[in-house]
Amino acid sequence: MKPKHRQLLKILESAHVPVTGAQLAAALGVSPRTIINYIAVINNALPDSIASSPRGYMLAAAARKSRAYWTAAPCSPQCSEERMEKMLRLLLLENDLLNINDFAEKIHISPESIKNDLYLMRQKTVKYNLQILQTEGNILLQGGESGKRSLLASIINREVSHTRLAVQQLNQYFPQFPVASLQQVLTQIIQEQGFFINDCLRPNLLRDILISIWRCRYGHYAASSPLDLNTTALTAAVREKLSPFYDNLPPGEMNYLLHILYGYLLPQNFTCLNRQTVLGQLPSRHAAIIQKLFAYMEKAMPFVELNDYFVVRFAFNIANLLQLKELGKVLANPQRDDMKTAAPFSFCLSLCLAEKLSQISGFHFSPDDAAQLSVHISLALKKARTVNIDAVDCGLLITPYFDYAHELRTELLAHFPQSINIAAEASSEQNLEELKNVQFIISTVPLPNGFPVDWITTNPILSWEKIQEIALHLQRKQQENRARLLADFLQKYAVWTKIPADLLTPVSRYMQQGQIALRLEVGDYRHPRLLIEHCSCQPHKYAPQFRLCLMINARHWEQSSHILHDLIARLQKLRCKKQEALTLPAFIETIVR
Repeated sequence: MKPKHRQLLKILESAHVPVTGAQLAAALGVSPRTIINYIAVINNALPDSIASSPRGYMLAAAARKSRAYWTAAPCSPQCSEERMEKMLRLLLLENDLLNINDFAEKIHISPESIKNDLYLMRQKTVKYNLQILQTEGNILLQGGESGKRSLLASIINREVSHTRLAVQQLNQYFPQFPVASLQQVLTQIIQEQGFFINDCLRPNLLRDILISIWRCRYGHYAASSPLDLNTTALTAAVREKLSPFYDNLPPGEMNYLLHILYGYLLPQNFTCLNRQTVLGQLPSRHAAIIQKLFAYMEKAMPFVELNDYFVVRFAFNIANLLQLKELGKVLANPQRDDMKTAAPFSFCLSLCLAEKLSQISGFHFSPDDAAQLSVHISLALKKARTVNIDAVDCGLLITPYFDYAHELRTELLAHFPQSINIAAEASSEQNLEELKNVQFIISTVPLPNGFPVDWITTNPILSWEKIQEIALHLQRKQQENRARLLADFLQKYAVWTKIPADLLTPVSRYMQQGQIALRLEVGDYRHPRLLIEHCSCQPHKYAPQFRLCLMINARHWEQSSHILHDLIARLQKLRCKKQEALTLPAFIETIVR
C-alpha cells in the first residue's frame, strides 16, 4: 500500500462525517479522479474498507479492524521523492553526513540509485541556500544553520499535511525525547511572562524549539543577533526553564530562541492597546512595513474598517509573521482549509494582502500565512454587516381561537433567530391576501389547495420533527434567495470576456479562481477603485480561460460582501470545458446552478 493510500485512510479515520472526493483531493494534492482510483485500489486490498454515499466517503468497520496493517510505516521508501525526503531527514536529524552505501543497503537499493536522487535533493535544498556535496561515498549537507532548521520544519509540515501538526506527530520525529514535558515548560514560560499564543500555532512553536534542541545536541548552533526589544525578563526565564533540555546554550542560540518566541507570542494586554501604541512597541523595520500595508488597505479595501480593535490584532499578527520570515520559518496552519471553506472571500482578500506584503517586505508569504490574516478580515467584515440576506420573509396565520399566538411566535424566533423575518401576519382565512407577498407561511390551520405560497401547519409545542421540517423549508428558500441575489448581482455588475487562446496568462491584477480570472473594483460608478491586485497566473494546464470583472458601487457593499462569499465559493468548484465559449448569461446560469 502506497503512502498516499495510508494518508487517505488516516484522513477518513479522523473524520466524524463523510468526506467528499473534492476534499480528499485537496488534502492529498491530487485530482478527484485519482481519489476514485485510490479508493478502488484500497477496497481491492482491503475489501469493503471504504463506504461511499451521496455525502462522501467513510471508513468502514473492515478497515478499522485491519488498522495495524495500513498504519504500519512502509519498510523502505518506494520512489525517488520518498528516498530524498528520508535522506534529508536523516541528514538533518543526525550529523549532516550520510554514507551512501550504508543507506542503500538499509533500504535495499543500489548506491547508483541513491546518486541519481542527488539531483532532486539539490533542487530541493537550493531555495534554503543549502548545498548537497558528495565526498568519498558520503552525502554532506552544507549551508547556514537557519536554512537547515527551516528545511527540517518544512519536511515535517509536508509529511503531516494530511492531518494536523500535534504532539503525537512530533514524538515520531524526536523519539525518546520528553516532548510533553517541553510543552508544559513552554506553557509555563508564556503564562508567567505575561504573553499569549494562538492555540492553533502552539505545535509550530513546539516543533521549532524541538528542532533547536535536537540540532544543538549534535553541536550545530544558530548565530542570531540580539532583538531590538527589552528581553531581559524573558531571557532569564528561558535560560532557567529551558537549559535542562540543552547540553549548552550559547548567546547566539539564546538570541535565536528569543527570535522564535517573538514570532509566536503576543503581550497579554494587547486588547488594551491602540494603533499608535502597538506600532511604537514593534521593531521599527516591522512598523514601517505594517504602515505601508495599512496605507494600501485604506486605498484598496475601503470596506475593511481600520479601527483600533482590528489594527492592534492585525499588526501583531503581521509582526509575528515577519519575525518568523526573518528566520526562514514556515508555518503549518490548521485553519487554512477551514478558512478557505468558511470565508472564501476573506481568504481571497488575505491572499492578495499576502502578495502585497511579499512585495513590500521581500519575503514569501504562503496560504498558511494568509489564513491567519483572513481570520481578522472575516471578523471585521462580519461586524460591519447590517444586512442579513439569509432571513426568509415569513408570514404567520394565527386564528383567533388559537390561544397561544405569543408562545408560537416566541418559539419560532428562538429556534430560527437568523432565518426567519416575520414580514406579515393574518388572523383569519379571509385575510390570506395579506400573505401572498411572503416566501413561506407558518399557519395554525391548513391553507386552501393551490395557494401560491408554500406553507406548513404547526402548534405552539414545536416537536423535533416539526422543527426539522420547518428548517428544511427555510434552507430551500435560502438557497433560492442566494441564487436569485447572485444572478441579479452578476447581471448588474459583471463584465465577461473570454481570454484569447494566444494569451497564456490573464491580464495583471486579476486573481485566479478555478478557470476564472476575477477582478473586483469597488467605488462609485465615476471613480472605480481597485480592490484586488494579483500577479498574473503562470501558464499551465489549469490556466483561466475567462475574465470576470465586477464593478461594484460602494453604497451597495453591505449586500455585496455577502454575495461575494457565495460567488467565490462557487467559482472554486466551477470547471468549464476546454472548448466551451460561455456568454455572460450562460455563465450566470452555470454558476447559479
